[in-house]
Amino acid sequence: MTSSITTTVNKTVTLGANGYTSPLAITSSGKVVGTAGPDAGIYVQVAGAVTNSGAIFGGTPGVVAYGTATGANGGAGVVMNQGSFNNLKNVSGGNGGLGDSFAETIHDGNGGAGLTLSGGIFSNTGTVTGGSGGTGQPPSGNAFGGNGGDGVLLSGGTLINTGSIIGGAGGANAGNPGFVGSGDPGIGIYMNGGTLITSGLVSGPNAAINFGANASTLIVEAGARFTGNVFANGINDELAIGGTSREALASIGNGNAKYNNFKTIAFESGAIGSIYGSIAGLAAGQIIAGFSTGDTIELTGFAATSDTYVSGTGLELNAGAVTLKTSEPAGDVFVVTSNGGNSTIQLFPDISFSAGTTLISGNTLALASGETISGFSTGDALLLDGFAATSETVINGTGIVLSNGASTETLDIAGSLASRYFLISAGGGRGFHQTGRPSGSWGYHAGARHRQRFRAGKGDRAADAGADDAW
Repeated sequence: MTSSITTTVNKTVTLGANGYTSPLAITSSGKVVGTAGPDAGIYVQVAGAVTNSGAIFGGTPGVVAYGTATGANGGAGVVMNQGSFNNLKNVSGGNGGLGDSFAETIHDGNGGAGLTLSGGIFSNTGTVTGGSGGTGQPPSGNAFGGNGGDGVLLSGGTLINTGSIIGGAGGANAGNPGFVGSGDPGIGIYMNGGTLITSGLVSGPNAAINFGANASTLIVEAGARFTGNVFANGINDELAIGGTSREALASIGNGNAKYNNFKTIAFESGAIGSIYGSIAGLAAGQIIAGFSTGDTIELTGFAATSDTYVSGTGLELNAGAVTLKTSEPAGDVFVVTSNGGNSTIQLFPDISFSAGTTLISGNTLALASGETISGFSTGDALLLDGFAATSETVINGTGIVLSNGASTETLDIAGSLASRYFLISAGGGRGFHQTGRPSGSWGYHAGARHRQRFRAGKGDRAADAGADDAW
């Protein structure tokens, strides 16, 4: 049987106690305010379910005893260690309490966390906010505002965020001028274990996310936004691209970047995306996991001039000057290009003409960057976009080497090329290649003014006079 809260409850609610059975629904008119003391708004410590369409607040402490210099901290909005929670509206930590205004030096209390999660699954499509730091005004002496509460304290379980998670405001104080200190704002999320999957907003003026010593995983999906940077511990934390929509993680580094100090950068199964970062962020011992066809790595501030994949080590650039610790899946080949002082790394699959396949087209990256082309036989064709060759050489054991006068591209045709005939023509910046033509026959390409046939190792055999755009 479902239990519900439809009005304001000015005391802490514990799921499974005092009639609040699972599943518990807090309606749009419902409101929970934790007991002053302070205490949490709701405890979820049984294997139950809660849906919040209203408002939940952690408790705010009362006035401290006379002469007590330090105010009490606010309570958390929700404390959870198992079960499931679906937040559709608002959850907030309680505000920090005030120190006694007659103490010579006071420190107001800190705001409570919006959520303390150590187990279970918390899904947020609404807003989770840390409580504000306490603010008071003594008649004399020194006054310090309390710190804002963190949006979430995550030490276990899974937090799924498609809404907003925001650190609480620091308490300002209007006491004795010159002796006033404002509290620091809370961070969006403090992670010390557990998993965060976010496609929403995480905001903290000083830091969106800080990581503790325990291994934690941050999975970023399309739509994710961070106000403030993300700081991992540099030892065991993972940053991953997730979801099914293409996502890009820009500025991965080790100090002043958007994402800092991650040990592992991963592409989740089924996810496609791009990562951009410095050598310090991507190639200083970090593990890059799940990198596959369709993904992109851009190494900023480094122009690769050579690359070699070493099994068990990774992709070595410039004779090992920089190493990306990632694997090359069977049937794929790394393709490294440099532009503007940066290096782009992609994976392209080997190419196979299977039964029923007669035409494969693509650009030079997809067809002529080391990919092995297998099964290429009589009647099959390759269309190489964007490269109009003016000469060619067929080298057994290497492939077909094409040149446009400024650069060369090599088609790596599997198997022996000896005694095999190829017909090659060009037009409109595109190349059409076909095998198995008998000696003496001619082939044509739409728009081409040059027709040509040759045999492996024999070079040019014939050409029309006045040809342009020929190969």
